[in-house]
Amino acid sequence: MADKTAIFESTQALFCALADYVGKGNIDKVFDLKKFATYREFKNKNKLDKIIQTAVQRQIDTPGVTLADMEKLLTSENSWYESSVLIAKTLIQEIATIDKDFSNIQAPKWSDVFYTRGDTDIMGKISALFKIANENSKNNIQGLFLFLTLISGLLLICTLLLKMLS
Repeated sequence: MADKTAIFESTQALFCALADYVGKGNIDKVFDLKKFATYREFKNKNKLDKIIQTAVQRQIDTPGVTLADMEKLLTSENSWYESSVLIAKTLIQEIATIDKDFSNIQAPKWSDVFYTRGDTDIMGKISALFKIANENSKNNIQGLFLFLTLISGLLLICTLLLKMLS
């Protein structure tokens, strides 16, 4: 089984792909943490089984991590679900501010973006920086969780940008 970091990064890729499918116009309705406080509620009430399967098969690349691994994490630790939702919403809502060329992923249905985890060139360098920051944040757990959430989102966005540019 993959380590927790790999699984969490994979859940982020999954949720970003789902947000891509939902689109900016529907994101607040579908990715609503008040309505869907847990992953099970999110998946079942939005009837996302087939969409999730499609995302896993065609829209994401998560080496060494299965959907079962992701769902186990998302159902056992709700904070990972909440973080994945928040990162995916932010990506879809703000991506066009990075570059207008990215606005195509804001429309509903799948775009031509492929979400991946584990890109060694970029992710390896960012991972080294993350380890340094993690060492400096050991005494502040709440700040560390927020920091981890933001860094993980940035890692995914960097990988997304690289894939779109290549």
